[in-house]
Amino acid sequence: MSQEVRQNDLVIYEELTDKYGPDTGTWSMHTVGWLELGNQEKANEMFSTMFRNVNGPFKIFSEKPPGSPDGQRAVNFITGMGGMLQAVFFGYGGIRQMEKTMEINPYVLPGASSWSILGLKYRGYDLDLEIEDNEVKVTLMHDPDDNDDLVLWSEEDDSRDELEQGQTVTITRGKAVFYMKSDNEIPTAPSPPDGATSLIAQSVLVFMAALFAKLF
Repeated sequence: MSQEVRQNDLVIYEELTDKYGPDTGTWSMHTVGWLELGNQEKANEMFSTMFRNVNGPFKIFSEKPPGSPDGQRAVNFITGMGGMLQAVFFGYGGIRQMEKTMEINPYVLPGASSWSILGLKYRGYDLDLEIEDNEVKVTLMHDPDDNDDLVLWSEEDDSRDELEQGQTVTITRGKAVFYMKSDNEIPTAPSPPDGATSLIAQSVLVFMAALFAKLF
């Protein structure tokens, strides 16, 4: 799918979507889509739309915004919370689980100067990411085999760093790829192929499993 078609889809379906519908899933995917196209301003607009469904004082999600004609409907709306998580991880985190690599293309969250993803798991490795306006700090927290097999490639810097446990590597914010030296396949272009977004559903399972492991 071309970039032009992707953008047209987002524009058209934004207009067609019920503004008071159960919409957090819609706007979360629009957030991801606009960030894939590099339009952070439009993505921020879609992201902020989801906050209409967050109700105080305990920040509980409802199925619809309080101002909708038929009210909030379902409250403690778990799928709405999931939509928010997807927008954060796969939109602003830019995380994509590919067949043999993990790609990131992060952005700073709206209203923040920096934010972090802690305990990101990939093929047995634990990673912490600190995302700032111009750079990303990557720390390898756990190497399961202590063999320095994980490599980080930054497209912006055209650099390759073999990650060591406890080491922090700083790269320019932009597209980057984690891959294994032992796979003997060095990536040359971190951009996901058309249709790679479908892997988001698989990635959600990884993050939700990690989340519930932390909670319970």
